[in-house]
Amino acid sequence: MQNETIFLKKPIIKNGISQRHPDDLDIIYLIQNAIAFIRRFKFILFGCMLMGFTLGLFFYIRSPKQYSTKLIVHPSFVSNQDQIEIIANWNELLGKGGKEQLASIMNCSTIVIDKLREIEAEEILKTYVSNNPNGFLINVSVTDTSILDELQNGIVYGLNNSPFIKEKITTRKAKNTELIAKVNSEIEKLNTTKSLIDSMIRTRNVNSSSLLVDISRMNAEWIELNEKLLGYKEDLKFLSGVQVLEGFHKGTMTRQGLMTLSLLGIAAGFFIGYVLSLFLFIIRKLKTATKQTVIAG
Repeated sequence: MQNETIFLKKPIIKNGISQRHPDDLDIIYLIQNAIAFIRRFKFILFGCMLMGFTLGLFFYIRSPKQYSTKLIVHPSFVSNQDQIEIIANWNELLGKGGKEQLASIMNCSTIVIDKLREIEAEEILKTYVSNNPNGFLINVSVTDTSILDELQNGIVYGLNNSPFIKEKITTRKAKNTELIAKVNSEIEKLNTTKSLIDSMIRTRNVNSSSLLVDISRMNAEWIELNEKLLGYKEDLKFLSGVQVLEGFHKGTMTRQGLMTLSLLGIAAGFFIGYVLSLFLFIIRKLKTATKQTVIAG
C-alpha cells in the first residue's frame, strides 16, 4: 500500500462536512507562528542582517587587492600537458606553504613568492594531439604587480631546469656550436678559394668562361652556407625549454567575491538575530508564566 503524506491523506468527514486533517492544521499553525515571530522581532532580525551585510562589505573592502594576469608560452622539448602538470604541482606546493622550496625551484626571492597567491596553467586551444602547436597559458594572481618581471623569469627558469630539459638544452647547444664551427670553416675555405680565383683572373692564367661557371656555383654555395650559419646562430640564441610568446601585463584587479561575503554576512546576521530573538521570546514566556503562577497562588 502506498504511504500517505499530509498532502495525500484523505479528508476527514464529520457530520457530512469535510474538515482539514490535524496535520494540515499543525503546518498552518507553525507557519502562522513563524510569521508572528518574525513580525514581533523584525527590528532585531533585520538589524542583525543589516549589520552582517555591513561586516561582509567591510571585509570585502579590507581584503587584499589581487591582480590577475597571464603568460603565453610554448614548450620546445615536451608537451603542453607535461608543463601544465609541473605548474599544477607548483600551485599545490604554494597552497601547502612550501614557499621557500618554490622560490628555490624558480631561483627567485621568497618576497616574490610571498606576493604570489595562485598559479595555474591551461591549454590555449584544447586539441587531442600529443604535440599541441598552440602553446599554453600560465595564469597568476599576485598582490603586487612590481614582481611580475622577476616572477616571469622565475617561471621560465623553473621550466628550463628540470633534469630532462637541462639535458636537452645542453645537447642541443653543443650540437649547434659544433655546426656553427663547421659552417664557419666551410665559409672560410670558400672565401680563400674565391680570393685565389680572383687573383688568377687578374693575371689571366685560366680560361675566363670556365671560371665564370665555377664562381657562380661557389657564390650560390656561399649564400647557402651563410643562411645555415644564421639559422644555427638564431637557434642557439633562442634555445630554451619554453619560449615566451607574450609576457605578463599589469592585469585586472580583483578581490574576494563581494556577493559571497555579503551573503555570508547576511546569513550570519540572521542566525545571530534569530538566536537573540528566541532568547528574548523565552524570557518573556518565562516572565508571563511566573506572573500567572503568582496570581494563581
